[in-house]
This record gives sequence, C-alpha cells and structure tokens, in this order.
Amino acid sequence: MGQWGRDLFDDDTFLEVWNEYRAFLAFGTPEDEAYNIVKNYFLPMLEETNRTCVFWLTMAAVQQRHGILMQEVKDNALYCIDNRDKELKSLFLCFDNSPAGFVGSMRSDGKYDEEYYDLLYGGVKDNLQGDNVNLFYWYCPGFRKRRNKVLDKLKENLVAPPLPKKKVSKPSWYLGTKPRWKIGELVVSRVGSSNYKDKWWCNKYVLYRVAHINRNSVSKIKPDLAYGEMPYGALYNWIGDEIPSPDIVNDLDFFKFSYPVDAPYGIQLLCMSRNPYIQELSLLQRESEYPMPTKDEIAKISGQHILHMLTEEESEPHFKALYERYSDFS
Repeated sequence: MGQWGRDLFDDDTFLEVWNEYRAFLAFGTPEDEAYNIVKNYFLPMLEETNRTCVFWLTMAAVQQRHGILMQEVKDNALYCIDNRDKELKSLFLCFDNSPAGFVGSMRSDGKYDEEYYDLLYGGVKDNLQGDNVNLFYWYCPGFRKRRNKVLDKLKENLVAPPLPKKKVSKPSWYLGTKPRWKIGELVVSRVGSSNYKDKWWCNKYVLYRVAHINRNSVSKIKPDLAYGEMPYGALYNWIGDEIPSPDIVNDLDFFKFSYPVDAPYGIQLLCMSRNPYIQELSLLQRESEYPMPTKDEIAKISGQHILHMLTEEESEPHFKALYERYSDFS
C-alpha cells in the first residue's frame, strides 16, 4: 500500500476500500450488508496502524455521492476532517530510497536542487535519514494545501442536504470483460486502428481459437461476487479481406513466434480484448472437434494483442506473405 499523489484517493488503501465497497453495492448486495462486510474486513486492520480515518473518509465519499450517507459514517468522517492535524498527518507517506530522486520527480524538468527541496519540505529534513526515507506528505506545504482543499470540499458535501439516491455503476473494466466465448470456439477478428489506417493489413480479418480465459474477480473479499473474463486465443496462420468459411481452419496451422526475443518459440496466446480501436471480434463457430493447441505447444499466455504481431519487424512480413497466399479465399 502506498501514497502516490495529492488527491484523497491517490492512496492504495483509500482506493482499495473504495473499490471493494462500490463492487458490493454495484452487484446487488444490500446497503447495510455491503457496509458491514467492508467494515468488518478493513477496520480491524486499519486500527492496528492507526489509519481508521482511511475507512471513514472513503465510506463518507462513496455514500454521500450516492445519497446513502449513514450517520455513523458522517460523524466519524467529520471528526477526522476537523481533527486532521492530529488524525491525518501520519497517513500520507511516501517511501523512497532517494530524497533527491523523489523531489526531482516533483519537478517538470526532473532535476533536483536545494532551493526546490527547501521550498517543498520547508525545514523537515530531519525526517530524511539515509537510505530509509519517510517523506511525510502532511508536512510538505504544497501537498498539505492540496489535501486541505480536498478535505474541506468533502466536509462541505457531508454537511450539505443529502443527494438523491443513485445507483452505483459497475466497474468500467468489468463491462468490457463480460463472458463472451468458451474455450475451443473459433473467433474472427477484423483488425483496425486509426493510427494504422494506411497499413496494408488495416480492416483485414484474422482467426483465433479461444484457448484460455483469465477470470478476474471484482472483489478480493468475496471472490465469487462477480467475475470479468478476458479471453486469450491462439492465432491462425491466415489473414484475408473477407470472413472465411470455418472449414478453412482444417488446412491451417497455428502461428508460432517468439516475443520478446528471449521468449520460448511456440504458440503464444494473444489477448482478445474488447477494444474497437484494435479489433472487432465475433463468433465464427461454436466449440468444434478441430484440435486445440496443446499445452506443450503453448509458449506463453501473453498480454500482447494482434497489433503487436502486425507491426513487429519480424512478423509483419510473415503475415504479408500469408495475405498474398490466401487473398482469394472466401
């Protein structure tokens, strides 16, 4: 868990509580039950490190925004804000091995000098001891000013008349990973990107055999709450202008390559992301008896997608030759 910015939720712990609570609400858990689940999970851990204000401020921000602010949450959050110099100054830490490097990262030119250091930290060099550095954001004038502004705004919202109740939306990443395919299905992809509209392969079609599905839970507290799915496919040695007949795969092999250079040579499963700027995917054939790639053939489940293959210096000529070979297939 770390602190990496000046805003309230530029903190891993705040963000974790935020995401967990919103996930329970978004996927139909009753409000009281969602609150108690997250409270019982996070609050004991935060009490051990005197960081309970992380929980109360997060709960208050979520509940106020969605018109479900509880009195307990409101009272505790207001206490944290009104007593910020006592309760919050030790929450926002940055751990770094180099004071100069950290301060340099705060400058647009990436450089470091004593004058800027003094301006930023104003007499708190005693907090910096050798290679074990604890930079207290609360003591930094610039960061403290921004923090106070954010906290004052939150307090203003909390004491204002309550907002109408509003539904919590599902995470954007989840909406893009709804279950689509099953392992073994044949999927056709139309490759397109405005950044490569002049390339010969733009708007051409490629074929995948779905060989792996990575499941990501929306909640680590309750992993079975809901899952997003990201399919990965074995790419066929084929590219063409039109959607082909599924029977074409009877005469095709899977594309084998090594990426990066030191990776094992074999079938690397590409990410079939739902991204219209990269590719448009549609089912061509349900599970069939055509052989799947074996575990021995698969070199790696890769985060790469089709554009990486078509823009690689080593693999683009391969697909160009395939296109010229199969351009008459339909």
